[in-house]
Amino acid sequence: MDLVEIKDQKWRIVFEGLLYDAMNQRERPRNIISAVDEFDGFEFGFPTAVRLADGNVLATHWMKKDGRFGVMWTKLKIDW
Repeated sequence: MDLVEIKDQKWRIVFEGLLYDAMNQRERPRNIISAVDEFDGFEFGFPTAVRLADGNVLATHWMKKDGRFGVMWTKLKIDW
């Protein structure tokens, strides 16, 4: 995930962070030949972020954890 500052139709990255660490959840199978094959096994998707009234950000995404799919959320405080 990136926090960017937009000014004069240009943007610069202020902060980069990791919302989901795929390698922490599972190792890449050795029999994967193409990126398409790997994508079929990818168990994370559709990250979305919304700024809340208090200035924090709510980020949601779906993922597979412990053999079950679900929607996860992370509340982020941006202090800069």
